[in-house]
Amino acid sequence: MHDLFKQHLLSWQERGLLRQRKIISTPQSPHLVADGTALLSFASNDYLGLASEPEVIKAMQDALAQYGAGSGSSAMVSGHNTLIHELELSFAQYHNLPKALHFSTGYMANLGVLKALALEDTAFFSDALNHASLIDGLRLSKGSTLHIYPHLDVDNLEQALKSSRQSNKWIVTDGVFSMDGDIAPLDQLLNLAERYDAFIYVDDAHGFGVLGTSGRGILEHFSLNSPRLLYMATLGKAMGVFGALVAGDEVLIDWIMQQSRTYIFTTGTPATLAAGALKALSILEKDSSYNYQLKKLIAYLSSQLAHFTQYTNVSHSAIHPLIMGESHVVMRVMEKLLGEGIWVPAIRPPTVPPGSARLRISLCANHKLSDIDRLVDVLTKVL
Repeated sequence: MHDLFKQHLLSWQERGLLRQRKIISTPQSPHLVADGTALLSFASNDYLGLASEPEVIKAMQDALAQYGAGSGSSAMVSGHNTLIHELELSFAQYHNLPKALHFSTGYMANLGVLKALALEDTAFFSDALNHASLIDGLRLSKGSTLHIYPHLDVDNLEQALKSSRQSNKWIVTDGVFSMDGDIAPLDQLLNLAERYDAFIYVDDAHGFGVLGTSGRGILEHFSLNSPRLLYMATLGKAMGVFGALVAGDEVLIDWIMQQSRTYIFTTGTPATLAAGALKALSILEKDSSYNYQLKKLIAYLSSQLAHFTQYTNVSHSAIHPLIMGESHVVMRVMEKLLGEGIWVPAIRPPTVPPGSARLRISLCANHKLSDIDRLVDVLTKVL
């Protein structure tokens, strides 16, 4: 049996697909130590730099002293912590949505929510490049009809909605697509939802804290508020902590809490994480400088990458891919960058489609313009 897995591992390695972890010995930061080497990192989703924010750390330390390390059991069994309850209320209010529910991770939220939404006579309409957690959540929703529409193809989606006879229709999409950095046309999707009596579940993991005039995410970006929208955002990216929240219509949230196995049958999140997220949310609400700085860096990086043929689409998010094509090519380029003291992760199939292996550059508000200049200089040399 082990020989069989060994053969598969060797095949994976020969195809340039073997994943390896770097050992990080410093906090998340643009300048960190990985495998004992000091690197300038463009590998983190800590978009606002809040993972190392002293106020967030202090809030978590205080909560640890007050509430202890663990939560005991499921929130349904051993109780719903007051800080997590406060976080749910604050998140819903922040997004002007009726109610929110906290999940341990975005992955668990997507699995649990989509399965809960799959009533009898349900149809899902999913963007072809949605995150793996959305894909897996739809796979768990057995008995539902599934239509996968080509990436951002609103016309194809409309035809599928028009021909659907199901009474419970859900459009499922990322807000910002995690490997391409492009933004779902949520305003057009909502227009279709209203026209064909459908609803939308949007995973804004990479938009929350980044998009919108104040960083509230894709709903603010398009100035949207509708009972047809069910909104999910993670707390481990721009918020710098851990966890996820789903917000929307009160009846929907209550149903999800009753039906979501990834909420009901998991140990509750420690209160210390909720304390950090509450502080991060408070910072985002009161101080726009983090988001302003990130947007300035995004615009500058886009302009500097424009002359690279591998930069095929200008990104207005914190994610900027350089498409290399084959896995062995992108791995070779990544290693050359590491040799120059710069870490930009190589993303390969099956995370992205075959032939679209890429360098995924992600920005943090703590980066400096000089960091981007250094990255571009080395990329010019390497490419």
